[in-house]
Amino acid sequence: MKKLHFFLLTLLLFAASFLNAATIKSGSNGGSAKNSNDKYFGNFKEIAPDKIYTLETDKEWYKNVVFYHIWVKAFADSNGDGVGDLNGITSKLDYLKDLGVGAIWLSPIFACDYKGKEKNGNMHAYDTVDYYKVEKEFGTEADLENLIAQAHIRDIKIIFDYVVNHTSDKHPWFIDSKNGGAKRNWYIWNDHPNENYGKPWGGGSWQQVWHKYKDSYYYGGFWSGMPDLNMDNPEVREEMANVLVYWLNKGFDGIRIDAARHLFEEEVTRKIDNKKRTFIIQSDSEKTIKFFRNMRKDILDKYDAYNTTKMMVGEVWNDGDTIQKYGGEGDIFHMCFDFPLAYKMRDVVKLGNGASKVVLDFKDYLNRDVEYFEYFRAATFLNNHDEVVSRPMTSFDGNVERVILALATNLFVPGTPFLYYGNEIGMADGNLSGDRKFRTDMDWSSVDTQQRTKNSILNRSKELVKIRDNYKALNNGELITLNSSNNKVLTFAKKLDNEIILVALNYTEAEVIDLEIDLTPLKVEKAKLKEIIGSKLNDITSENRANFKFTKIAPFSFALYSIEGSK
Repeated sequence: MKKLHFFLLTLLLFAASFLNAATIKSGSNGGSAKNSNDKYFGNFKEIAPDKIYTLETDKEWYKNVVFYHIWVKAFADSNGDGVGDLNGITSKLDYLKDLGVGAIWLSPIFACDYKGKEKNGNMHAYDTVDYYKVEKEFGTEADLENLIAQAHIRDIKIIFDYVVNHTSDKHPWFIDSKNGGAKRNWYIWNDHPNENYGKPWGGGSWQQVWHKYKDSYYYGGFWSGMPDLNMDNPEVREEMANVLVYWLNKGFDGIRIDAARHLFEEEVTRKIDNKKRTFIIQSDSEKTIKFFRNMRKDILDKYDAYNTTKMMVGEVWNDGDTIQKYGGEGDIFHMCFDFPLAYKMRDVVKLGNGASKVVLDFKDYLNRDVEYFEYFRAATFLNNHDEVVSRPMTSFDGNVERVILALATNLFVPGTPFLYYGNEIGMADGNLSGDRKFRTDMDWSSVDTQQRTKNSILNRSKELVKIRDNYKALNNGELITLNSSNNKVLTFAKKLDNEIILVALNYTEAEVIDLEIDLTPLKVEKAKLKEIIGSKLNDITSENRANFKFTKIAPFSFALYSIEGSK
């Protein structure tokens, strides 16, 4: 009898173990079919990184690289049809490696509605018609696989633009939806929209976001040709998770989230003065924050178990307080673009020569930025493909010294720098309207010329990126702002463990002589300063070795020093 009991107990334990293993397997990818309603993203595709194309990474790789932002249509045309393509990018990977780039961000590459094959056509590809197909003007999926593989061979990571907020109105999902098919609720429909709606970023009227079709209206926050997906529908969330996992499994190292603020719209009714009032929330809703927190937990973080961390950087185009919401406690976005800093960097280089207040305001903002990004990472940039600010060469009226100073500012302030294609050679805005002026063809003839010119913008860019790569404090060091004898020169240090790098940025057109910097906050005695780049060091000027005097920081230039010493 005891043997029978033992046998039955063993059988039960085996069965329980088998069922538990099966449950873990099905649940590890977001939930089994049985309990998919309890999972935010449902039962999406299996997380299984492709062994051929996947690059093993450390968990914080995105903090130690310079990203290069590529507008695919304009970067490199491999077949002469007038449209940049994936094979063109592959052919330029050695150029990017030589520049010091550690990761690239591709503008949207999936099949889209408006092709814009004419030379100045605005083929932006944010109007997706198939998330699982590569846009044919850019190449094939095999071309994309080869690009990923070749980038990884060179230890260059690669992320793609994930357009999750909306599709094209030519997408089969929307065609089915507007015709009352099974995907009717994959988009947002309303027979009588609330007239308190406007543009998601402010202003406008309800007619600009609610678009009539037959006897109803669909919501499209950007325009009628890009209707918003209904993220309240669990089927939509599950399918968008499938899209994400499909491409992350393929080998991509992360994603840039387009229009991150606008995923959910909410109508909130509150009682004010005994009257009910309805408020329309079209940006930064709690539902939007919840969506990205779950995406991080249920999808991206699962790849850590395979030693291939997948990161996401968000387009949160707003002020620092708003951006901060998307960091949570380090459990939402890995990085967000620092839009306020882009404006500040333009202004300090453009206006700092005439007003020390601009430099001091910039210094104050850097200190606030540290608080905004306490739990996640600032993605810094001088300009991008949208109408944020102009390219540096245009912003600074062709002044090469100021362009290089701006590049240095972006590379040395806290955060992970993103370099927009062409800025490393001083490309200016094109003679086109709207955002198209930032999306003109890469000037490869200028690259050839500048590579042979010692002090060209390109070669100075390489030098600056290399310096950042050589000194880890410039990547991840604590920011310590320092006072100096000239309010038009920004001085700060980056400190990581025993490595301290001193940075002095001269935003004036005058040569700075006898600049005295108070190093007391660094708490270093008997310090030795080693020149990295810039002017020669004068004698120590104070007995306690806390203050140092520098000479000859050139107009619109900068100096870097490594500080060694005892505390």
